[in-house]
Amino acid sequence: MDKKSILFQLAFLQFLSGFLTFNSMNVQIRCLQIERKVLLDFKQGLTDPSGRLSSWVGEECCQWDGLTCNNLTGHVIKLDLRNPFQSDEAGHQESALRGQNRFWGSLPETIGSLSSLEAISMFGNPTNGSIPESMGQLSKLIVMNFGQTLWKGTISERHFLNLTRLENLEISSTSLKKSLNFNVGSQWNPPFKLKSIILAHIQAGPMFPEWVQTQNDLTRLFLNDIEISSTLPDWFWSWCSQHIDDLDLAHNQIRGTLPRSLHFHYEANVYLISNQFRGPLPMWSNVRRLYLWGNSFSGLIPENISEIMPKLRDLDLSENCLSGGIPPSIVNLRHLNTLVLSFNHLSGELPADWSQLQHLQVLDVSNNNLSGTIPSSIGFLHSLQLLSLSNNKFTGKIPLSLQNCTGLWNFDLSENRLSGSIPAWMGNITSLLILHLRSNFLSSELPTQLCHLLKLHVLDLADNNLLGWIPQCLGNLSGMISDVPPEFVHLYQGHATLVAKGRELEYSSTLSLVKTIDLSANNLTGKVPEEITGLLRLGTLNLSMNHLTGRIPPMIGSLRWLETLDLSKNQLSGTIPSSLSMISSLSHLNLSYNNLTGKIPLGNQLQTLNDPSIYEGNPGLCGDPLKTKCPEDDTSSESSEEGNGENERFDILWFYFGVASGFIVGFWAVCGAMLLNKSWRQKYFKFIDERKDKACVFIAVTLAHWQGRMKSIRNRDRQATFSTT
Repeated sequence: MDKKSILFQLAFLQFLSGFLTFNSMNVQIRCLQIERKVLLDFKQGLTDPSGRLSSWVGEECCQWDGLTCNNLTGHVIKLDLRNPFQSDEAGHQESALRGQNRFWGSLPETIGSLSSLEAISMFGNPTNGSIPESMGQLSKLIVMNFGQTLWKGTISERHFLNLTRLENLEISSTSLKKSLNFNVGSQWNPPFKLKSIILAHIQAGPMFPEWVQTQNDLTRLFLNDIEISSTLPDWFWSWCSQHIDDLDLAHNQIRGTLPRSLHFHYEANVYLISNQFRGPLPMWSNVRRLYLWGNSFSGLIPENISEIMPKLRDLDLSENCLSGGIPPSIVNLRHLNTLVLSFNHLSGELPADWSQLQHLQVLDVSNNNLSGTIPSSIGFLHSLQLLSLSNNKFTGKIPLSLQNCTGLWNFDLSENRLSGSIPAWMGNITSLLILHLRSNFLSSELPTQLCHLLKLHVLDLADNNLLGWIPQCLGNLSGMISDVPPEFVHLYQGHATLVAKGRELEYSSTLSLVKTIDLSANNLTGKVPEEITGLLRLGTLNLSMNHLTGRIPPMIGSLRWLETLDLSKNQLSGTIPSSLSMISSLSHLNLSYNNLTGKIPLGNQLQTLNDPSIYEGNPGLCGDPLKTKCPEDDTSSESSEEGNGENERFDILWFYFGVASGFIVGFWAVCGAMLLNKSWRQKYFKFIDERKDKACVFIAVTLAHWQGRMKSIRNRDRQATFSTT
């Protein structure tokens, strides 16, 4: 074939391709009517408050929102009904599809008729029926996403009978009851080759699903909270090292030990949270995320961890039984974003040089036995957002270099042995939401620069040796009025122990929602600032065990969200403000051991706080719930007893007087008017005569009617008797 012939054929093919493309763009894809009927049946079983299915009308279903059709055959190949809003966004609830009528939000059994369907996603919709077995007939299905729904019933092998092309499977529930049971046989050999498996918050245990071993194309395996309580199969770890990129076996009760050495083929994420693994830590390479918290690991953190896991970005070994020190090589993990080693038995000092971890955002080594001073090199971590060194044995002063960590939102050095002053430069870290320095040996005055922390919603400086007055400008802390910025709600928040409702409470995932000021157990003097009553959403105010004087602010009742108010063990004087009874959320109150006087206010929520101990140590207080009665109560009690008999007789006399007066007025209002007015008398008697005549006529007619009926009945009875005879 010569060169010209080849060029001609290529040109012809290009022309033909363009012609077909042009025609395909101008030919409307026709919807198959059997598939259209299935979709309309499905729509009838749903409530659509936001109108997401409003386009599902007319004959051409391929033009409907959420559907994708094959350009040549017209078959529906994709059904995507995911909620356009995330679960934490305002429009999520309003836009969620809901089930109604006999479908209860489930898919119709006729779903199997959509023979060309390639993808179906119901993620995030509150559908709560059962999954029809006809799903197993969708032989072209590639994606099945039933994540975060309320499915119930049983999923068996029949649901996957002909799903030979399935690659992505996600089935998870938002129900705490685990009403969906994934029940396939131990020897099941699936017809598909998956790339991703996500099973979460359903019942699929107690044995580990052996069929997973057949999925040699798998890169992501999430078996989260599915009630597995067995040991892992012997083949599992070697199989993982060849296939798995992301591994999540969290929140099960899997038992056994982990391998000492394992090399994943890909950069892997490993989540083995809240199981019962024991033994030393594994040595895994190519792992990006290693989450092993909530297990029973013992022993040491490997000394050469930076060589074993050089690509590590997130490391969480919290809530285990690890001992020894933090190895110096950990600061060589240059890609590290998160380091959480809290709630172990680690001891010794922190590594000296942290300057290489320029991507580190979270450093949490709280609740260990660490000691020494806080390394000044931590101040070079410019990306740091959370620093928690609480509940250790650190000594010395707060390093000046920490003022460089201007992105901090959680600064927790509580329950250590730190001394010196609260640095004024803390007021420059304006991103702070949580400042937690309780239970140290800090001995300065409260710097007014703290009032610059406008976003602050936890200020806990309790149990130190702080001096001086409480700054009035604390009323400027607008974070105690507004909501927490939504971006912080989903960040790792660490753990914090705060005193609320009279006891120590530990907060973790809800820490960003707490609003508290705790300056208790210090040496503060002066008055309680009136300005604090403007922090309208404050939940806890604890100023107890100081040397405060003056009155309780009269507008204390403005704190409508206040749950805990503790002003005990001060030298406060005056009466208890009546506005205190307006705080409907108040569940813990302690005003004991002050110099308060007068009657205890009553009403609303204060009626439920009837423990006398919350007022004891105030000799000048009286009234319920104390046994001491107020003088005005005794006077009013005596006068009321003396006046009871007099009042009773007086009430009886008024009763008889009222009855007599009513009779007299009623009688003369009618009879007197007729006596004085001749025309009224004539009309009245005429009215009586007319009513009398009508009554007589009515009685006569009625009697005649009944006489006639009785006569006819007697005649009928005679005829019946005669005919019988």
